[in-house]
Amino acid sequence: MVDANASKRAAQGYRDIYPLHTASPLILPRSAAWNGINIEHHIQPPAECKLCLPQHTICILLRECRTEWRVDGGPHHHSHHVGSGDVIVYPAFAEHWVRWLNNADFLLLFLDPASLVQVADELAARNVIEIIASNKEKNDPLLQQIGLALKAEIDERLDPLSSLYTESLANTLSAHLLRHYSVWRPMFRAPANSHARLSQVVDYIHDNLDQHLTLAELSLLADMSSYHFARSFKQFTGVTPHQYVLNLRIERAKSLLLQGKLPLSAIASKVGFFDQSHFTRAFKRIVGLTPQALLRQNGKNLP
Repeated sequence: MVDANASKRAAQGYRDIYPLHTASPLILPRSAAWNGINIEHHIQPPAECKLCLPQHTICILLRECRTEWRVDGGPHHHSHHVGSGDVIVYPAFAEHWVRWLNNADFLLLFLDPASLVQVADELAARNVIEIIASNKEKNDPLLQQIGLALKAEIDERLDPLSSLYTESLANTLSAHLLRHYSVWRPMFRAPANSHARLSQVVDYIHDNLDQHLTLAELSLLADMSSYHFARSFKQFTGVTPHQYVLNLRIERAKSLLLQGKLPLSAIASKVGFFDQSHFTRAFKRIVGLTPQALLRQNGKNLP
């Protein structure tokens, strides 16, 4: 008789982590989740982990670590040093066992297979793909960059703009996995010439700057897949959708600030930031000054 709990566990995936020493309890990871992509930042004592997850999993080491690991009952990779920045890719529902023998600092990225299939189908009209499990650690600067960019979302607790940003990162991650970690090589299509539709999107952004804009919404307006829209928009404007929206929000905020009629909280809401704190951090990052410092520089005071 089949164990119902075991069947459910296999269908949904599982994760079991055990510390190697009872005196070293596990630490809850810091995490964040968006549509199609999640991230966890682990700083853990020596431990052993067995995973079989429904997402494609990418492990990015942030410090040197001694590890042992095995994927899907394959060869046992015995204890050796894994360098900071090294990457290991585990396909969805691949059983992998990992043991780290000293304090570890690493990121886990989880990508929904549906996101990968969608990008694959958009790029090459293919809906059957297979990700290859890593047979050794490798250095992959782009995966590192994506992982650290998502980690910054946890560290800085960025505003709702992050959904536009992280959707773009998920598309980039999917395309990169298809290019370098899959069993087929797609023929990437060039974006169609669609200046009129992209101009319409730009106008929409200007008219709805106070709204929570998403990549899915903007790509639907352009009648493109999200992957092709992001590429086409950057060719059209010179920057990514996320950067375009952020720059426009900051420029409009500067104009409202210098008019001297609204408090910071009202300006933040009017240009689409979650709250005044998020607005101030983003403003300083782009302008190099806080809103208050800009006003002082121009001989003005907050109302």
